[in-house]
Amino acid sequence: MKGRSVVTRDSSSRTAIWSLGRKWIPTALGSSLLAWEIPVVVAIVARTSDGPTAVAAFGAGLSVLVVVNAPALALAPLVVLTMSKHGSRTLWKYAFAVGLFGTALIVLLALTPLTTNALGIPTELHGPLSICLLSFGLAPLAVALRRCQHGHLISSGRTSVIAHATILRMLGTVAAVVALWQAGLPSAAVGGLALTVGAWIEVTRLGWTVRRSATSPRPESEVWPGSENLFATHLRLSSTVALNMLPALATTVLIARAVDAETALIIWPVLYALVSLITVPLSDLEVVGSSHLTSGGDSTTVFGLTVMIAASLVILGAVTVASPVIHFYLTVANGLSQQLTETAYPWVVVLAAIPPLWAVRGYVRSLVLASGWTKFLVYSASMHIGGMTVSGCVLLTAGLPGLASAAFAMLTAIVAEIAFMYYLVVRRQRRDLFPRTHPAQQERL
Repeated sequence: MKGRSVVTRDSSSRTAIWSLGRKWIPTALGSSLLAWEIPVVVAIVARTSDGPTAVAAFGAGLSVLVVVNAPALALAPLVVLTMSKHGSRTLWKYAFAVGLFGTALIVLLALTPLTTNALGIPTELHGPLSICLLSFGLAPLAVALRRCQHGHLISSGRTSVIAHATILRMLGTVAAVVALWQAGLPSAAVGGLALTVGAWIEVTRLGWTVRRSATSPRPESEVWPGSENLFATHLRLSSTVALNMLPALATTVLIARAVDAETALIIWPVLYALVSLITVPLSDLEVVGSSHLTSGGDSTTVFGLTVMIAASLVILGAVTVASPVIHFYLTVANGLSQQLTETAYPWVVVLAAIPPLWAVRGYVRSLVLASGWTKFLVYSASMHIGGMTVSGCVLLTAGLPGLASAAFAMLTAIVAEIAFMYYLVVRRQRRDLFPRTHPAQQERL
């Protein structure tokens, strides 16, 4: 009987992990497809009449847009954490307000010369940048509604539609960028308008499903901790999103101060893009995990899924490093010379450790999110940036090359963030907040 009970529990655990994985996989596929959206748009914009100038303005405009979109991007975890307290109607109104604020801000930044002065871009790009930012005008509203929809779908377990909507978005974006190019619009506006059209196509598709899932606030006894103050919770989540966008800038500034800066600055964007392509699909792992926990699930299931993902990423990293895939990526896909490829290869090996650690980070963050202690996410993100900055400066002072300093700084930063969240936050309260077996399961056993 005892052996049969153990087998039953193991089978039940595998089923729970696979069920949670089915919720996460569509979000990962959606994020993976979106990671290719911008390169495709850039490739087409580069073929317009003012290609080089339009691409430069598009890149500068995106750097502004991602910061403006930080509050909108944080809406998915906000919906998951606060749905029980506020209900969907309040959250939809809040998301709409966040989107309108982002739209107003991006238009304001397009019309003021302070933006171009702050970025320090050449004078000939001032006009194209303003046009590009105006073309992004309705994008923040679309992003806010889209992330609110994602939160609703993750909470209800209906994430499969996210992948379908993302495919439609990609097709719509490509069709829009080609049509706008052929229509003879200013080159600087083509990329921004195409991305905005694609975002609204996704919002429209998701809206057909989400509008049927309105929920009301739950009784006070069923409200999860940390959902009391909507604005404060959102502010903390938004600040972590903004802080998480800083490593690209921080590592670039670090490399620029290295002795081999000229060579390293050519290689680093290629390596950073490779890491991003693998870590972007993990962006909603913490949201899916926290949704599972706030719905009464146990932490063992989230941990089991994390182990499976991390192990898969270790194998993927090993295969990529040991096979011709990495050579194809560096030389054929990105046009690096043989000498630059040889310089980059050792640091690909170091950076291969980051995606599995990113999965572990998602697991720990899901525990923190579900606990309601969102303020600790701000502290942990600050620890990430601080650890990267300090370790990078120390390594540069020690005489390491720029690529080595940046790679080890990224590795140090993520380890520091995970250690901070786990040992100072999760470990102390995990047994009380997230039992290994949910009480309902304990009764059945």
